[in-house]
Amino acid sequence: MRRAIGLCLSLLIAAPAFAAPETPFAHYQAVTAKTPGGCPGFGDLDLARLPPDAWTTPPPVLADHQALRAKTGAAPPPTAGQRLMILWSGGHHESVSGSVAVVRGADGVWRASGVDTYESWVPPPPLTTLKPAPLGQEAAPTPDPTPRRPSVSRREWVLSAGDSARMDALVASPCLEAEPRGVILHTRPYRLDGSQAFCVGGVVTTLEVFDARERRLASTQHCGRWGVAGQIVDLAFTSAPPR
Repeated sequence: MRRAIGLCLSLLIAAPAFAAPETPFAHYQAVTAKTPGGCPGFGDLDLARLPPDAWTTPPPVLADHQALRAKTGAAPPPTAGQRLMILWSGGHHESVSGSVAVVRGADGVWRASGVDTYESWVPPPPLTTLKPAPLGQEAAPTPDPTPRRPSVSRREWVLSAGDSARMDALVASPCLEAEPRGVILHTRPYRLDGSQAFCVGGVVTTLEVFDARERRLASTQHCGRWGVAGQIVDLAFTSAPPR
């Protein structure tokens, strides 16, 4: 009996303990440590204190791309092939929105097409203004400039060989899969110094990355661009021709 009890105890002691599941932040730290040069940072945001939903993949926004493009007369977004889809909207005293698709061709070159809109939320000035008049005379009303109206811009462009190679590297980075999927400043995330970040208005950008087998990675960022996702969006935008 004693031998049986002793054997059971020895087996329990030798049995490996079940490890606690790795948290998303711990996984991000591990990937950062293994990646040469580390993963791109998120400014002064404290990723360890992000809420759990910040690590959750946002839902698809294909319907939003389709609606915006239909409204502005742009071509429908692609739905197959290796591609990046970028959707943004928001503003404070102005409203901006846009849809960009960047598709990788068989030649390794990324080609982009997109549409963006702009509309001022600030009320237009009065239709007449008072022009200064000589003393003793009434000021004469003069027409004001035409009030600002919504504008639409449609563009197509091709990334250079160098930018295409850089895009390939960003899309293949393990940091993209490991980093937070939702950084929204109106939720007041904590900074490293203990204060809370906040942004009034601002633009919300959703990036979706599809590989050739339709596997999807996505992230949403508000009032800024961080990490690999932010670098992908920046590269797509900076390679575009001026409006």
